[in-house]
Amino acid sequence: MVVVIAAIASSGCKDFTVAQDRSDLRALSRDVDIVRIRGISDADVDELRRFERLRVITLCGGWGKQEMLLTAAGMARLAEVVAPTLEIVTVCDSVRLDDAFLVALASIKTVHDLTLRGCPGFSEAGLAAIAELPAITYLDVRGCPQIDDEWLPILSMHSELSYLGLAGTSVSAGGVSRLQALLPGCKIDTDENVWRYMERSYRSR
Repeated sequence: MVVVIAAIASSGCKDFTVAQDRSDLRALSRDVDIVRIRGISDADVDELRRFERLRVITLCGGWGKQEMLLTAAGMARLAEVVAPTLEIVTVCDSVRLDDAFLVALASIKTVHDLTLRGCPGFSEAGLAAIAELPAITYLDVRGCPQIDDEWLPILSMHSELSYLGLAGTSVSAGGVSRLQALLPGCKIDTDENVWRYMERSYRSR
């Protein structure tokens, strides 16, 4: 069943469609530009080809933090199918997201807004791959505890960022200060109160 709900992204608020499976994708209008595909598997990715205006894909868990089904292989295929229209990608609460997934995602050079919230499975190598995105200005890695002060050289590679979400990581206050000096034009969000509220909200769904 196709569902339309409100989406809030860095670019504003707009309705988007939730596609749970292949039949949902086939039922959508070709004009869809924002879609949540949390239930779509690697085998379903080719169905996205017909959405020529697709700008935003979210793989957030949604109700009950359902794990996404897409793997690195699926993301690699998705990059072939949807580029060059894709601008915003959101992945939340996934242990499946790893370095290979990010390497595949980094081949979509039009992405400028990336959320990897609550994803503990990627390393510095994956984040370094994302630095290859020439247009990226928004990066949200809140709730990724593997990110600590040792990651500062990688984080500072993202020199064009205007927003970096770091709440819920292991970066120290001193590390944030050093990073802010390296990224003077970037808002670094370390608001733990907001992050904890978001976590409680998701877990209660």
